[in-house]
Amino acid sequence: MGRLLADPWPRGTGVLLAAAAVLRLALLVWIGPIVYSDTAQYLEGARSILTQGTFSVVDRASGLPSPISGRMPLYSAWIALCMALAGEAYAWAVAASGAAVSVATVALTVRLAAWVAGARAGLVAGAIFAVMPTSLEYGISLLPDAAFAFAMTLSVAAGFLFLAAPGAAPAASWGGTVALGAFVKPILKFYWLPAGALVFWRARRAPIVLAFCCAPVLALSLWMGRNWALGGHAGLDAYRGVNLIWPHIDLVLASTDEERRQDALLARVRDIVARHTNGSDAFNETRRLLGLSMPEADRLFTRLALEVFQRQPLRAAARMGKNAFRFFLSPAAVQYLAMRSGLAGSEMGEPLADLVRSGRWFPVAVNLGARVPLVVLFLVLAPWGAGLLWWQARARPAAVLLAGTVLYHAALCALVDGNDRYRMAVEPVMLALAMVPLARWLRWLASESPEIDAVGLSAAVEASADVADHAAPVA
Repeated sequence: MGRLLADPWPRGTGVLLAAAAVLRLALLVWIGPIVYSDTAQYLEGARSILTQGTFSVVDRASGLPSPISGRMPLYSAWIALCMALAGEAYAWAVAASGAAVSVATVALTVRLAAWVAGARAGLVAGAIFAVMPTSLEYGISLLPDAAFAFAMTLSVAAGFLFLAAPGAAPAASWGGTVALGAFVKPILKFYWLPAGALVFWRARRAPIVLAFCCAPVLALSLWMGRNWALGGHAGLDAYRGVNLIWPHIDLVLASTDEERRQDALLARVRDIVARHTNGSDAFNETRRLLGLSMPEADRLFTRLALEVFQRQPLRAAARMGKNAFRFFLSPAAVQYLAMRSGLAGSEMGEPLADLVRSGRWFPVAVNLGARVPLVVLFLVLAPWGAGLLWWQARARPAAVLLAGTVLYHAALCALVDGNDRYRMAVEPVMLALAMVPLARWLRWLASESPEIDAVGLSAAVEASADVADHAAPVA
């Protein structure tokens, strides 16, 4: 691990980071902090932390403060700090700090890709992420996605360091980064399970696995215990059911007489949901009409989602496939920036089929053109890079870490929604994988360092070979 940490940064990294910072600050000055509808709950949580010293949000059904939320508290705490320091200008402080975190993610991308494919490849990967529309838009927004992308990339880098030197301290550090990310966005609440399996595969020692699991299990258990004590909810967030039902809401049908006799309460919820096209609106109306707490409504919505999966598995699977497609290839950030810059109007956000039928070819060109580099990078080069690493026997743990992180994230997002906002968290990882075949093709991209070959990862492999108890190749 020490050799990896001691590796010099690729020449030009400082210039790249300075350019990335200037680009984000220029965009921030031009269009200002970007606020979305989802921002409201994070602001409510921040104000609660400032005024009451505790995390709570306004319950949409009752209008009263609730300790149970669909959000995790860390980003609200960040906003609260910006509010305390910047006062009324907190939005600018949040956006500027988000831009700084986005630049830090560029640096992590450089480092991660350099470990995988060489110094020059790392610089190229960092430069690509620096100009990715997702990192630009969400880097200056009042949403936690820039912070989560940083936490996710930091976690993968920590995992990489563990693979290079599989000991208790690197394992505990990796587990700590997983816990950090889970308190930004709850999608990481299960990540410690497959990651823990990888720790066991690499280390083969129970104490090292326990060192990894300690931080995420303890932190998540404490938060779940807090939610149970304050609101009777044994979970991290109370939007599981809403998120699961959202992409399948039109598949929920009104209850039959038999269903009403079997479970009158679930039937009433089913009838309410069947009238809606928006999961959040259905959730709030269900609670308001039936007087349900948020955890109670969440459990019923989860039952409805599982019912849809059971009764209409093919249609539900098709929706999840569509979400996965959108996860990898959504051009939403390009479209948004085109609209905010004045290059296009609101038609940019219309469905592609409608644009083609009406002959509006500029937004069609933007929609399709923005997908071309995504296909090349994320659906061609990244899987190819994962395959090249897998075929190196001693690089297989790293291949599993990188590709497994992407697949974990994509699979969970496919259950609920797929867009570029969610993809951004694993874009640095996919860019690192994409550099592996490029470093093979392009001689100028291969590092001049003899410690890193064209296939990549040899720095980590050689470092792990220095550990006496783990010198044997992984079969």
